[in-house]
Amino acid sequence: MLRALLAAGLLQPWLVRAIERALIALAVGGGSEPDLASLDALLSEQQRQLEGGGVVQIEALRDWKRQRFEEQAYQRFLERGSKLDQFWMSLLQTNDPHLAQEWFFQLREGEAGFGDLAPASLGAERASAGRLGPLRLTELQPPLDRLLQRCLPGEVQPPLALPSGRLVVLRLDERLPVRWDDSLRDAFVDELYRAWLGRALEQLRQQELRPDAFCSILLP
Repeated sequence: MLRALLAAGLLQPWLVRAIERALIALAVGGGSEPDLASLDALLSEQQRQLEGGGVVQIEALRDWKRQRFEEQAYQRFLERGSKLDQFWMSLLQTNDPHLAQEWFFQLREGEAGFGDLAPASLGAERASAGRLGPLRLTELQPPLDRLLQRCLPGEVQPPLALPSGRLVVLRLDERLPVRWDDSLRDAFVDELYRAWLGRALEQLRQQELRPDAFCSILLP
């Protein structure tokens, strides 16, 4: 019965809360592996130490996640590198190759600006005078992402064909290199934590589940 409920996802919210309560207890009082079967007795003692209630518990869980995942999060940040940079651009879209070429020449020669031509564009940039951003490379489809990586700010690029069949004419206006700060650190830490939590739930699915069973998970 428990295995069926778990397979159907009905037990998952309770298990996630139980795991996080165990992690909070470990963060406050120390320990090794969360023992979900004997958790209530441990928490009743630890709860008296958690002045401030929910706020302190949230902070305790956050600190535990940082302790376990911050180093790995920084390595992931280094691996992704320029893909996390932010880009501001001016862009026009059309299905007509002749119009795209005409736009390119007008923009390059200074006969018109992106804001002048944007009403004839096919995308959301019509409402923003051709301006888009900030965007990261992971939010852009190939080959647009590759073009932005190699072009210089201020240069109008020749028409680029997209897999959808549209052609774009763009100018990179600004590129802001990503910085390692608290917000980005916590985003990476949470990403790694969610992945670990998914693996922990899968470990529980593989165990013998009974109402009085002893269940354990491996810490990261």
